[in-house]
Amino acid sequence: MDNCRIRFELENKFSIELGEIFEKGAVASGGAVLACLLSEEIRPEQDLDLYVRKSNKVEVCNELIRQGFVFEDGTEIDDEGYKNIKICEIRNYEKDERKVQVLVHELELIEVLMSFDFSFCVNICDINGCWMLCPEYTLQKKGYRLKFNSTRKIEERDKKYRDRGFKIGRFEIEFPDD
Repeated sequence: MDNCRIRFELENKFSIELGEIFEKGAVASGGAVLACLLSEEIRPEQDLDLYVRKSNKVEVCNELIRQGFVFEDGTEIDDEGYKNIKICEIRNYEKDERKVQVLVHELELIEVLMSFDFSFCVNICDINGCWMLCPEYTLQKKGYRLKFNSTRKIEERDKKYRDRGFKIGRFEIEFPDD
């Protein structure tokens, strides 16, 4: 995986200096990162998701403004779908018709990532490079559900990823007989 290429693509598409953002405690994740990991085009409607601890929110948001992003809106989260992924606030920014979404959390990053719904969604880019939960599957557009409950939102996301060519299987662990 070419970490420099992925960071360059994200910085180019979103007119953002990620080094400054990462140094202030944010990490990038989501569909735009996944597209770069898969060497696919970032779709025009895709935003860049930045995950940041509540304690680093002000620094990261001020850095976005310093880089020319305009704050659009923000909301505290009471939607059950976002509470499932441990997000307490979302702040939206825009620059050059590209959107950046700051997702504020109060947990350890690994807890936030492991609350995602599909294995291929568990990916991040940070100051140290890029990381995926299951690179051998993700890079083949394969994965599995991490949430076993079935909600309308999860079913919609399942369809969205299948429509994009992902194969979604069952996660099973086999233990050898003693």
